[in-house]
Amino acid sequence: MAKFCEIKSGFWDISASLCFRGQRIFLHNASGWFGDVPLEASGDFGIHPEEGEFHLMCQVSCVEVNALMKTFKMKPLMFPLAGSVTAVFNCQGPLDAPIFVGSGMVSRRMSQSVSDFPPSAASEAVLKSKEAGAVAAFDRVPFSCVSANFTFNTDSCVADLYGIRASLVDGGEIRGAGNAWICPEGEVDDTSMDVNFSGSMCFDKILHRYIPGYLQLMPLKLGDLNGETKLSGSLLRPFMCYFSNVGGLTLNGRLQRLKGPSAMLEEIS
Repeated sequence: MAKFCEIKSGFWDISASLCFRGQRIFLHNASGWFGDVPLEASGDFGIHPEEGEFHLMCQVSCVEVNALMKTFKMKPLMFPLAGSVTAVFNCQGPLDAPIFVGSGMVSRRMSQSVSDFPPSAASEAVLKSKEAGAVAAFDRVPFSCVSANFTFNTDSCVADLYGIRASLVDGGEIRGAGNAWICPEGEVDDTSMDVNFSGSMCFDKILHRYIPGYLQLMPLKLGDLNGETKLSGSLLRPFMCYFSNVGGLTLNGRLQRLKGPSAMLEEIS
């Protein structure tokens, strides 16, 4: 059985009102920090070693996404990220294997100044497009809104993601759903992730972010890209299968991430 990442960040600066009733402890207006994550919680939990359960409503006010990953000892993804996250979720189930059910979104209230984000292509994209509404970025692509619902089972270490929605600053929207096995083994296991996306984006504007001057150099504009994408494989080296239509052309193939900054396209038709 997979073991969830050992987290050494721990809780600190905790304050709460407690009420003890039999074998239950009631929490009122609890607040504090878990690593770099600010937490608020209310509810109750049983202290019986075999029958005790959590019944907590929790909230994360705002945390920078890279600080969040650092708190949970997650290795950096293959592309840089930038933005701050807020979340509301329930913690329920047995004391030794609770389940988290809730929703999260990129916050417009930054946990820190955009200029203080870890330097990367993603933070630069947010900074450049801030006036256009950018609050987050994946690599060089800025987003004005990102949200998702989730269920995370600490026993199986599987996260179910659904209702994924992302709006691009350059126009277009992406929706998705799937699951991921979030644990050290999942970083290398080729079956740890299975997430499907669909939507549209302005292909010319996206290319312009990677090829400066593209919009001026290309006499033929390709317009919107519409398609579906399947992201699967290990957490650190996933591959992407896609089917899309852009400028009247149909493209399908597989993008395999290799070591280093390079990538390989396969089976394109």
